[in-house]
Amino acid sequence: MSTLHLSLCSDCGTVDIEVAQDMLRAAGMPETVAIKPSRCLGPCDRPVVMSLQSPGQAGYVFAGIDLIEDANDVVATCALYCDSDDGWIEDARPCGRLRHLLVARMPA
Repeated sequence: MSTLHLSLCSDCGTVDIEVAQDMLRAAGMPETVAIKPSRCLGPCDRPVVMSLQSPGQAGYVFAGIDLIEDANDVVATCALYCDSDDGWIEDARPCGRLRHLLVARMPA
C-alpha cells in the first residue's frame, strides 16, 4: 500500500500538528503514515476532525477526536486501514471509540 495520509483539520486552531505527530508516533504510529494539517474537513462543531486517505483506497472522516484520549485508537485504526487490501475496514471494533466518531466513509 502507498502512504496513508492522516489529515487533521487545522482551521479550527485546536491542533498543533507537531505535537500530534510526536504523540501519535510515541503511541506506535507506523512511519508509512503521513500526518499533515488540512483545511476545513467539515464538521466544525466537533473538533478535532481527522481524515484517512490513500490513493485507490477507501477514505474516512472522523469528528470529535481527543488526540490524547484517543491516540491508541487512532493508531489501531490506521493499522487496520494499512492492513486492508482496499482501505475498507470490515470490523471496526479494534478502532475503539473512533468507530463511534465516524462521520463519513467513501469508497475508493
